[in-house]
Amino acid sequence: TAYQNATLADQTLISGRPGYMGNWLRLADRWYKSFGRLTEAVREGRAVEDVNFMDDPEYRDLFVKGMIDYSRYRGKDILNHLDLSRCTRLLDIGCGPAVYAVMFCEAYPELTCVCLDLPHAIEIAKDYVSESRVADRITLTAADYRKMARFDGPCDVIFLNI
Repeated sequence: TAYQNATLADQTLISGRPGYMGNWLRLADRWYKSFGRLTEAVREGRAVEDVNFMDDPEYRDLFVKGMIDYSRYRGKDILNHLDLSRCTRLLDIGCGPAVYAVMFCEAYPELTCVCLDLPHAIEIAKDYVSESRVADRITLTAADYRKMARFDGPCDVIFLNI
């Protein structure tokens, strides 16, 4: 008797596959441990988890890998509903690892992206973008958009994923 994964499991649970979601599932498991105690937190008026993203390298690594998995998966759907064919410059605010910017540039050869995020996120994005074939069309800028008075330069579309 031979056993094999169902198609969906094969696409999403095997590391290295384009639809891999294993890191996202591990991140959701970690969050569930916190959010599962949300009622307790509200009743007691305190956080159930006190984690500083930058002080916990294991969590930071899991968060980034989980966000990359999720963005790759979700980005395909966004591309089905977002027509950027008449756009030449996109501003991605809070870009994280810049997965969406890479996807957008791969899908639209005339598009360039300016990605803004906090310095630690831009450091992570540098690695991801440098491995892409569209790195020359993506500009990474460390900035806190909440403190920016204005953004220099025209853009055709602003992408904000929250």
